[in-house]
Amino acid sequence: RLLMGDGLPRPPSKPTNNLDRMEFLAKNLNSGWKEAEEIVSISADGDNLIMADSNNLVHYVKFTGWLWQGRWGLNLPKAFDSGPAGWLYLLDNKNYAISHRGTFNDYYEDHFGKHRQSIGVTSLYLLSKSGRHILFADPWLPPVWNRLLPGPERNTLHMAGLDAACSTVFVAGYNCVYYSRLIDYDTLGNNIYFVFNKYYSWDTSKKDRLEQAGELEEFNEHRLLPSFEWQVHEPAQYFPDSSFTPCVTILQNGAGNNARELRILGMHEGKVGYFCKPVAEHDSRWDFVPAKDDATLVKQYAEALKLPAPVDQYPYHLPLEDVRLESVSLDDTSRDDGLEKVVLQNFHYIDSPCAVELHFRGGNVLLLELHTRHCIPEPNHRKDYWGTFLFPSDCTRKDHFAHKFLDRNRAKEFNRAVHVDITLTETPGEPKGLHIYRQNSRFGVFGQTHIHLVENSSSA
Repeated sequence: RLLMGDGLPRPPSKPTNNLDRMEFLAKNLNSGWKEAEEIVSISADGDNLIMADSNNLVHYVKFTGWLWQGRWGLNLPKAFDSGPAGWLYLLDNKNYAISHRGTFNDYYEDHFGKHRQSIGVTSLYLLSKSGRHILFADPWLPPVWNRLLPGPERNTLHMAGLDAACSTVFVAGYNCVYYSRLIDYDTLGNNIYFVFNKYYSWDTSKKDRLEQAGELEEFNEHRLLPSFEWQVHEPAQYFPDSSFTPCVTILQNGAGNNARELRILGMHEGKVGYFCKPVAEHDSRWDFVPAKDDATLVKQYAEALKLPAPVDQYPYHLPLEDVRLESVSLDDTSRDDGLEKVVLQNFHYIDSPCAVELHFRGGNVLLLELHTRHCIPEPNHRKDYWGTFLFPSDCTRKDHFAHKFLDRNRAKEFNRAVHVDITLTETPGEPKGLHIYRQNSRFGVFGQTHIHLVENSSSA
């Protein structure tokens, strides 16, 4: 039923459930179906299966609907970050993995409570051939590999292997240290549905206000940002004489964030097998399961790279890509508020947050954080990030030197946050930089606040 005799995917004929019917219409799946060549690799998680052929063409199916999907992306307006639909091809990679966070996992949990995604979240993660970047795709997003996930250790870890399950990515570093993180399009703060409905928030006190008003149920739509951090796993500390490889597996096994098991192919006391533990457990909980008569596992171990790898061939860490940017121009209204200079100390084009210095008249300097999220393209003007400045609570006092600037720009839903739009500037022959606007772009016109910063500038 799945492979129809010759082992190759088949064009869709008739959707079997409402969600597939919607995708069927939005993607025009029967139009221009591409036959798969020889299948060379597969990946599965939850009720999702990915098959890639010898031309790197990706075919995708959900077991619950048995509808092979060729094109990725929905043919909706650009503002929905979903189209146009097209065929997805794998890039050169070390590993790729399909992930499905859905009914088998039931929910994930953060500061606001439990969140159930009735239609699920499907992500296809890919570790670049260089081991430098993690990219991801989504069946509802355009079929291009232009979305980067921030890697471990401020995106400096040289990664040797990757797997994923239920939106949790598990990677191996060449330094024999392993990392996991629950991270996808929704938890990063990019889901346009949650943006429009103001479900994303940086305000931890919002939970108390919602509970006092009786508006927060156990299962709800409110999400706290920033999202989860990378967790470190070091089995070599507890198995110092054992051998480890970058061949990793993560699998989902129940409800909630911690229902994942980590596995690492290796050798212990002369036996090939895998090290395993629950994702949230301490490293002392690692166990070893011998392969016994599993010839495939033994062969895989024999062919796998042994960690740690030689430093001269595989450096454990890569150069830090943080940059310093300093304002070269400010709008007149911000200057009237007393703002004289803005400095971003460790801005990263992939990772977030960065440290910010706001210099005000009288030598007053305010230190705060800027959090960024890659955002959807807009038809009237280019915008690369949504940004949020988080101000200290004392700035809400009227006698504070930063109060006037904060009061004019702050968000209604959280009075210590200033939401901004950020665009990148890469004019040939000029320093790379950013334009920061107050997030007020109705009718294609930005708000009054406009700060232009460039890399390594000494201008004020």
